[in-house]
Amino acid sequence: MGMTSPTDEWGTPRWFFDELNEEFQFTIDACANRYNYLLPRYWTKEQDCKKQDWTGEVVFINPPYSQPNLEEIVPYCAAGQAWTVVAILPVNTSTRWFHKYIWDSNKEEPCPGVAVRFLKRRLAFVDPVSQRSAPRHDTMVVIWQKQW
Repeated sequence: MGMTSPTDEWGTPRWFFDELNEEFQFTIDACANRYNYLLPRYWTKEQDCKKQDWTGEVVFINPPYSQPNLEEIVPYCAAGQAWTVVAILPVNTSTRWFHKYIWDSNKEEPCPGVAVRFLKRRLAFVDPVSQRSAPRHDTMVVIWQKQW
């Protein structure tokens, strides 16, 4: 089988990113490293995207899926500083972050300014160590856009 990565900083498949980038024209890759960045401008774990100014940005983010990463990053994505935030997230509808920042359970629809795209198949992320890919989670694309 080979060694798997000791990190959860898995890369986004290039073809999938390219389709989203064509639609949204991203200005920053918010959770990248020197091996998996997809844009010339990117923030690393050490730079901590939550400490950066997202004002006016069109943000692409494939955050680490471990906890507390998602519990910390999803609220920041929803905060509204960026013009648009497009996040690749695991489908996990039993979490507080899903129901507070993505899905309005009272109305049974996405929260205001949010669009959710559930993928028909699992996305195979790229392991930064082995460069192998494997579909590990059901995946959704969540889009937050500024509301006027």
